[in-house]
Amino acid sequence: MNNKQNIYQQKKEELRQIVLLKEYEKAQDAAEYADNIGWQVTGIIIGAMAIMLSFLIGNINSFELKIMNFLLSVLGIFLALLCILTFLYCQVIKDNAYNRCREIEKDVGMKLHTLIKKGYPIIPLKLFLYGILGYFIIIWSAILYII
Repeated sequence: MNNKQNIYQQKKEELRQIVLLKEYEKAQDAAEYADNIGWQVTGIIIGAMAIMLSFLIGNINSFELKIMNFLLSVLGIFLALLCILTFLYCQVIKDNAYNRCREIEKDVGMKLHTLIKKGYPIIPLKLFLYGILGYFIIIWSAILYII
């Protein structure tokens, strides 16, 4: 009976390891997906805001387009805020997924994410991104003031 219990415990542990490794894989996928979405959405929105800004600068003195300029400026502020919130939300998802990867690594004996310091290379990029978005908000606000 003791031998059967040992075999049962071994099989149970093997199954647990398989499940943990699959969960690790899915957490890694979720982290990469959230990171990609955050940067892609940010890039698309910044590109759209640059196009909107070029339109506004070309038509800032046009009386006929004052309402359009006003609406585009308000939209620009909302897009910049949406961009910041989307990026932050994606970062939370990514951080949670990588934290789960670290937990599984401790349990399984792996060290891929555990050895990487949290947020080590990305902080200057985040600050630069927030600076750009803050600058866009200031520009949109200034255009609203001018109009």
